[in-house]
Amino acid sequence: MKHLLWFFILLDLFACKNQQSPSHTEFPKPDTLIPRTQMIRILVDVHLTEAALAYSKTSGESKKKLINDYYNAVFAKYKISKKNFESNFDYYKNNQEDLIKMYEDVISTLEKLKKKGT
Repeated sequence: MKHLLWFFILLDLFACKNQQSPSHTEFPKPDTLIPRTQMIRILVDVHLTEAALAYSKTSGESKKKLINDYYNAVFAKYKISKKNFESNFDYYKNNQEDLIKMYEDVISTLEKLKKKGT
């Protein structure tokens, strides 16, 4: 599971890096900015969700429903919408260095959770 989790984290970071092209669009500060510390907690839950989905044996429409249910549960937990999460993530990924620092905290938190589970 650890390798799969690292895969998703690196995939997200590479996706962010690819956004930093000459045609890169600046994303404005969202109307409802999620504080950095809360965004880190949300990202932890998003990566746990992705790991759970990766191990799911469902497919097709059942898989799509499961994905929606899982993400809606994360968004409900933090009282945010999908749109709000996406606009905040776009905003935070504009600053590559800050996003990397945030992901260091995300990874640290995930490692602590893994140690608790073993």
